[in-house]
Amino acid sequence: MARPQSHSLVTRKVLVADDSLPGLLAVKAMLEAEGIICDTANDGSSALAKAQHERYDALLLDEHMPGLQGSAICVALRGESGPNQHAMIISLSGEQGSGHRAVMDAAGFDAMLAKPVSKLALVSVLSESGDSESSIKGDDIAGFVDDEALLDVAVHRDMQEQFDPATVARLFGLFIDELSVLSARLSTAIDHNSETEVMAVAHILKNSAELYGAKRLSCLARYINETPPSGREQIIELAEQLLAVCHETRQKVQVELL
Repeated sequence: MARPQSHSLVTRKVLVADDSLPGLLAVKAMLEAEGIICDTANDGSSALAKAQHERYDALLLDEHMPGLQGSAICVALRGESGPNQHAMIISLSGEQGSGHRAVMDAAGFDAMLAKPVSKLALVSVLSESGDSESSIKGDDIAGFVDDEALLDVAVHRDMQEQFDPATVARLFGLFIDELSVLSARLSTAIDHNSETEVMAVAHILKNSAELYGAKRLSCLARYINETPPSGREQIIELAEQLLAVCHETRQKVQVELL
């Protein structure tokens, strides 16, 4: 089915779907700061159910979510005569290779936004003059190095300029909560030698950690997720490093930012 070639869009209502609560609510805060009404979903099934019954000016869908992937939701919406068949649908993804981009194009997305999402890219792609192609391009993947900053306080400062103090405190509090949950998942994965679970946690952390300025954690998670280690022994060793950096980061955020 052919998609509309352009959108004369004045964005007033958006659905954002992401299974990372800190990332989801950060995007929600960015949108609401622009006067946009924002609905949220933290799994694919909920996102599809909302999109089948409620009209949105735009939908931002994380690719990797429980229930349904973002691309599966997009295919379903484009293929049925529902309220969002011709809506602007944007993929949120930490993967930016040409092969991945081709899959997203085939699914029916209008644009991709690289995670973690910046306010500038978000506003640009949702505006009438937004260039979806420019929003597709992300930064080069940074390699993990031991001396990478544990916490970039400039990110916290930028959020303070964008949002009120209560919103900033809430967002970083949610990030701490996510680190606790993911640390528990990592511990279980290490105990059970589960490579799949380590990779799943690394996928979440590479984006949410960067969004909140946890540079060392983000770089290590990205290294694990996008350059998969060879052999179970190596991936478990890296998972133990990731767990240690999770604990360090959580402690530093609590002491310095909250």
